[in-house]
Amino acid sequence: MGCTATRLHYRFTTFDQRRVLYQEWDRLGRRRGSIKAACAKAHVSRQVFYDWLERYLERGVEGLRYPESRAPKHPRELASKLRDDAVAVKDEHPTWGLRKVAVVVGKRMRIKTPAPRTIRKALVLGGYQFREGGGRH
Repeated sequence: MGCTATRLHYRFTTFDQRRVLYQEWDRLGRRRGSIKAACAKAHVSRQVFYDWLERYLERGVEGLRYPESRAPKHPRELASKLRDDAVAVKDEHPTWGLRKVAVVVGKRMRIKTPAPRTIRKALVLGGYQFREGGGRH
């Protein structure tokens, strides 16, 4: 029942392990055969070596200090293009409801039709005000 999902994070290692890993690799002359020895000294796998290699080469030892999250930074933030398109459609057709605006915005942007609540949020961000019951005032 093994999982073949791709890891989205670095394997847990301490900063000291990573520092020792690359200091040992440098001491051994950065030869291909020295990777195994450096990993053994730092008590980490070879995959950890490759996970951190690019950051080490770019930033040196300080690049090894903190892992960077690969998660999206603001997954729920609305794209400004969607907000601008929603406002433009609503300005052109003030009597249209959220569903109709959503359909037109989806077609204009060539994306899946956004949810009416997403359009409502975009319009609020664009300056429109809505009553609690759902209508605009």
